[in-house]
Amino acid sequence: MAAECTFIARSMDVMTEHVGQVVDKAALHKGTSFVEIIKTCNIFNDGTFKDIAEKNVRDDRVLFLEHGKPMIFGAQHNKGISA
Repeated sequence: MAAECTFIARSMDVMTEHVGQVVDKAALHKGTSFVEIIKTCNIFNDGTFKDIAEKNVRDDRVLFLEHGKPMIFGAQHNKGISA
């Protein structure tokens, strides 16, 4: 944000479909884009993100932010953040 990017996103390497969507949107964006892809290193930080990235817990712990859409998440879509 300090670099005045108008598209900012984050994804995780294990969420390959989401990474692809984010990179596509960033490439098509008219303006400056910043994308952070969180990657686990099998040697130095193996398992660091397992509490949020593993398939059995991901739905309950990951919130996908989309402009103009409610911040709802959870396997049952029963969790959220309100303003």
